[in-house]
Amino acid sequence: MIIDMFNRSPEISSDKCIIIVFTGGMKAVQIEPFTHAIGLIRTKFNKMGIELIVEMIGIKEVSEKRWDSHDLIDWLLASNIHFVLSHIHQGCNTHNLIWNKPLMLKQLERLKYHRGFPTGQQLSCPVFTQNKGGYLRALPSNMINPTLIINLREDGRYDKGVIDELKRYK
Repeated sequence: MIIDMFNRSPEISSDKCIIIVFTGGMKAVQIEPFTHAIGLIRTKFNKMGIELIVEMIGIKEVSEKRWDSHDLIDWLLASNIHFVLSHIHQGCNTHNLIWNKPLMLKQLERLKYHRGFPTGQQLSCPVFTQNKGGYLRALPSNMINPTLIINLREDGRYDKGVIDELKRYK
């Protein structure tokens, strides 16, 4: 997949490929197998005479740099190929990052036509965006328990009126 992306990319120089990876939280289990796969790809690129440059950053480093969602997406777009290995807001609370989820999802749309993962329709996948209501809607109604779905406002907060209504039925 990575070699195909590289071969189809006219803006990539023929001697270098930059892959930028957002790893997410410090305990993201995806990092180890991804790093192993990159090692295998690096060998193939070396045989082709192409330098593979891989930059990885996790939520801790994003917090230390005091990046907001726009900064993170700018960084990913600076690559030839990007990868986001975990939910984009995973670990934010641990590192005192206060990201507005609707704004983050809007920023992610900037990756729609950039080579990498996720891209295109993958960006709106309810599993990737952690829209639990979205993936419950995909299931047949006989497979789920009765569920309340409360959407966030544009500012990333719940509508207080809806929450108050829920309290009435305790």
